[in-house]
Parts: sequence; C-alpha cells; structure tokens
Amino acid sequence: MFDVFGTLVDWHTGVRQAGELAGRSVGSKQDWSQFALDWRAGYGPAMTAVNDGRASWQTIDGIHRAILDELLAGYGLETLTEADKQELNKVWHRLPAWSDVGEGLDLLRQNHLLAPLSNGNVSLLIGLARTNGWQWDCILSSELAGKYKPDPSVYRTAARLLDLNSAEIMMVAAHVGDLRAAAATGMITGWIHRPLEFGPVTPPPKFDEVSPTIAADLVAPDLITLSRQLADFNNRNIVDA
Repeated sequence: MFDVFGTLVDWHTGVRQAGELAGRSVGSKQDWSQFALDWRAGYGPAMTAVNDGRASWQTIDGIHRAILDELLAGYGLETLTEADKQELNKVWHRLPAWSDVGEGLDLLRQNHLLAPLSNGNVSLLIGLARTNGWQWDCILSSELAGKYKPDPSVYRTAARLLDLNSAEIMMVAAHVGDLRAAAATGMITGWIHRPLEFGPVTPPPKFDEVSPTIAADLVAPDLITLSRQLADFNNRNIVDA
C-alpha cells in the first residue's frame, strides 16, 4: 500500500504550475511556489480537526477547497470565476508522478497486490491513477474509514477490506509519521526518499545522509530500488521460516 501525496506524486510542481496558470488568466504575478506550500500547509491541521472531533467529516477535496478560498485574495485570484476555482481545486486530481513511479509500480505488480492508502478521497485517487496510467488492484482511501491518517483505524480498515493480517502488508511512504502509525498496527514499512517534495532546495538532502536515521523495515531512494529490496526481503523471510 502506498501513500500518494509526496510519495508517488510531485504535488509541489503540479500545484505551482496550476497557480501560475490561474494567476496569468487574471493578471496576478505572485510567488506560486509559496502558493503551493501555503495550500499544502492547511492540509494537516484540517485533518487533525476531523480526527479530534472538532470538525465534521469532509473529503480532501472539500478541505482543499476551503483552504483555497482562504488563499485567493492574498494571491490575487479572487476574481476567478466559480468554474475556474473548481478547476483549480481539481489540480490535486491530476498531479504528475515522480519519474521512477511508473516503472517501480510495474515491477512491484509482478509479485504483489498494489493499492494506494491515501488521505485523498476515492474520486481524487481515480483521477491520479488515470492521469499517470497506474493500474491498482483496488483503491483504498481514508474516506473508507471516516478518519484520516495517521489514525490507526485507517490502516486497520485497509487490512480488513483486503482480508489480510497487518503483518502481510507493507506501507510505503516518504513520511516517517505515516510509517510509524502503520507499524503500530503491525504493518511492515518501506520508506522512499523524496528530497524535492516541498520544492527545490539547495543542496537537496542526500539519501545516504538521511536513510540511516529512518526507522523502517526497508529504505530506498526510489520505487525501482525498493522493488529489488523487497524481493530480497521476501526471500530472507522464506529462508528464515
């Protein structure tokens, strides 16, 4: 199972480009990289409010739209039509994948069932799959649990729907908090290095420098490498058994 935002897709580039395009349509020149960061920054607090019971359930599409509405005036986008605002909000359905993802998923699919386990709603995840040509065995979303990751019910619901023990599932993510929560329910974990998730940084953190600090069963610089590591990991477990 895979986290999606940041792990499989480059949300920063996709949102930055969409903001720039929307700004050009209304003559607004802004720091669209910061626009992407600001839009993303509201995501965590809104999900926490749902998990804590301080806010009623709404999908990520709804959360994204509420955050966008708060950002419009500050970025000169308040004159967008309602149709244009809806289209801008749908950028999260068509984000570009990282370059290794297509090949990595194809390799992993040869011997494993594959599914996203994302805070994105089901319709959003379908959009990303169609945009990037991904073939999932099923689509799993926090929406199915009525809570958001890292709430343990999300991981347990996924295992139940797959009719698997948690120990038969690997959660793959670029975010340590996601993996820590999955491991607490008994899942195996795989960490992927995404140094440019929040945009270009100089110098980007190197895999060899970061990976020793990561608490996960497997750590890899990309999904292609993870596919090779997972084959070795499974072989070792068979021999140990």
